Amino acid sequence: MITLAAGLTTVGEFTADATETAKLTGGAAFTTAGGTSAQRSALIDQFNNLGTQVDQAAKDAGFNGTNLLAGDNLTIAFNEKTGSARSKLSVQGTALSAAGLGIGSFVDSATAQGGANFGVQNNADLAKASDALTNALTSLKSLSSTLGSNL
Repeated sequence: MITLAAGLTTVGEFTADATETAKLTGGAAFTTAGGTSAQRSALIDQFNNLGTQVDQAAKDAGFNGTNLLAGDNLTIAFNEKTGSARSKLSVQGTALSAAGLGIGSFVDSATAQGGANFGVQNNADLAKASDALTNALTSLKSLSSTLGSNL
């Protein structure tokens, strides 16, 4: 709820209700370097577990001893000939991991984190995390396209 501040005479000026503002900020004022929120803290394990699941899924993506998501190379022979008469297709895999995609871990901190880690209580770091996830998605789309064209 937004109410007009007492004594305002200019049309269009207003102040936000403190109760509603507290709901938006988790009860604390957020800046690029401070504030804490229990809701943000509760998401740390969930986010970090997703990174672990990305790593595990990539490790489990192998078939017959070849895992293109672990950087293995797959060669498919189309005939039994040797030398220059042999027809084959070689597909080079890409080592895939959360860290390799630029997805670090959430840390329950209001200070900026270095590397690929993100301070969950720091708005600038959350923007950095959003950018990292967007870049990871772009990388996965590109890898998917490459593997699809090799199909």
